[in-house]
Amino acid sequence: MERLALLVRREALLHDFVVAARTETLLLRDDALRSLPSGIEISASAVTLDFLGSPIVRARVTSRSQVAQTVVLVAELVDASGARSRASTAIALQPGETRSVELLCPARLRPISLIWSTAPL
Repeated sequence: MERLALLVRREALLHDFVVAARTETLLLRDDALRSLPSGIEISASAVTLDFLGSPIVRARVTSRSQVAQTVVLVAELVDASGARSRASTAIALQPGETRSVELLCPARLRPISLIWSTAPL
């Protein structure tokens, strides 16, 4: 457990360093509330480009379901030429729970739009 705690702390310090170094560029911000059929709500989405050229998607996710659920959250990114790429993560949420998520997209593109979807697990 001590080793795990140390690794978590190191990850947090690295994240803080990257943010402080301003190595990311904001590409897209969407403050609109998105309600998905699975009972998931997405708010305050942002897409940044990291120093390696990969998009990072950050959002606040809230479960509006009356039961606990685990879903795969998918962010589909589209650039100006119509090229698409996806980033996804599995997330477990209790009824009414809100969490911040961060998804790294492996493609090197500069998205101009973001489409959210979910799939149950």
